[in-house]
Amino acid sequence: MGTYFLAKGFEISSFSRAQSGTPGQRVSQFNSPALSRGPTTLRMGPLGQFRQPVAPLLNITAAKLFTVHGHFTIEGNAQLFNVTNSSAYVSTNYLTGARTFGVASDVLSPRVHRLGGVFSF
Repeated sequence: MGTYFLAKGFEISSFSRAQSGTPGQRVSQFNSPALSRGPTTLRMGPLGQFRQPVAPLLNITAAKLFTVHGHFTIEGNAQLFNVTNSSAYVSTNYLTGARTFGVASDVLSPRVHRLGGVFSF
């Protein structure tokens, strides 16, 4: 993470993160009609049996600061999230017997651009 202050109230900042892969384990679901509580999920392997890949992330922000009447400030900013457009998955299905075993069930959000502003007094 870092911020660089430029002349005339401009600034650029960035945030970079490389999250290590989340550990997972094989699980199974068992139905017990006698208990009437719905399915019970049991762990069938050690935690860390499977590991997801590293999820890299880079965000960049550019801003311009305006001063009004000496003590009011208005900041206009533009933010770009997931600059590299990484589609690393952050959640995986490890349910034994399911057709989706080992399939990603959640991925990082795609590249998103946001414009905003801040008024301080």
